[in-house]
Amino acid sequence: MKENHMFRKMSQLVLVLACLNFQPAKASEVVFINPGFNDQGFWSSVSGTMQAAAKDLGISLEVIASDRNRSKLLSNVKAVMSREIKPKYLIAVNEEQYGEIAVDLVKGTDTKLLFLLNDLTIEQKSKAGSARSDNPNWIGSITPNAKFGGFEMGVSIIQAAKEKFGEPVEIFAIAGDKVTPSSIARNEGLEQAVAENPSSRIVRFLAAKWNQDTATKLTERFIASGAGESVKAYWGGNDGISIGMMTALKSAGLKGGEDYFIAGLNWSKPALKLVKDGQMTLTHGGHFFAGAYSMVMIHDYENGTDFADENVDINFPMSAIDKSNVSIYLDNLGSGDWDAIDFKKLSKVFNKSLTDYDFTLSSLLDAL
Repeated sequence: MKENHMFRKMSQLVLVLACLNFQPAKASEVVFINPGFNDQGFWSSVSGTMQAAAKDLGISLEVIASDRNRSKLLSNVKAVMSREIKPKYLIAVNEEQYGEIAVDLVKGTDTKLLFLLNDLTIEQKSKAGSARSDNPNWIGSITPNAKFGGFEMGVSIIQAAKEKFGEPVEIFAIAGDKVTPSSIARNEGLEQAVAENPSSRIVRFLAAKWNQDTATKLTERFIASGAGESVKAYWGGNDGISIGMMTALKSAGLKGGEDYFIAGLNWSKPALKLVKDGQMTLTHGGHFFAGAYSMVMIHDYENGTDFADENVDINFPMSAIDKSNVSIYLDNLGSGDWDAIDFKKLSKVFNKSLTDYDFTLSSLLDAL
């Protein structure tokens, strides 16, 4: 009897060990240099989705905030790469085009670099080279189709203004900046929308350095100058900028959806409410989920499924939330509880039938 009991115990132990051997290994330490804040704004949503996905996928993640400060951003990445024990993966953002420094810092180390949301520009790549081929430590990037986002925002305000006020459609635009790759792409998207609608034109195109109060002040000056008397369409580089513009317009006695049309970008809660109320045509976005998507890519890469099989540089679509789908989003994801999403469902390692990553709004809703 004792021998049979011992045999059963040994059999169970062998079975457990066999199961463990077939489970994907957990990814080693990942460090994300957050260019923004961890507790507010767009970048808190990026780090929030990243942390939820890391939890699902068993990844040890450290997020370091840079508080929208270029000096702090640079010192953070240098400090991480000066550590005696460096992270296995570094996630960086080419915010204000500091990415070349990150590329140089990972060279010759055991750290793999992935760019998030902002890859190196073409000009930067002419100096730093390309991922994989010129630097094996730089494994690639994940970026949204930001130009399409800026384009759809432009089209929405042009069409709405044309239908209500006729032609020509004059536009006042405030970008986030004119140097960050994703911002440049958004700005180009607006310019494409105008080019495709000859009855429209941009009256003035300014930049607010991603600051909502600055957007308010710029719009107040524009209104005070009298240059905007015939302007019925407004475009902001993100939701915060658009809402800042709306603050100035409200002070001037104007209401969105009635006296003018405006679009935003980020899927922020205040903007979603404005879309639902009809004061904003749409808020484009979904790109803050790139934080989560980067965890899926790193997890799969670590476990033998390389995203380079699709492309070294993964580009995913952004989506517009407008009057037609705002309630669906709010009912399912409006709480911001990213832990409710099962990010394993987006992984190729956990879903062998996936041939291409599906980083879309519909895939997120299906993962609930």
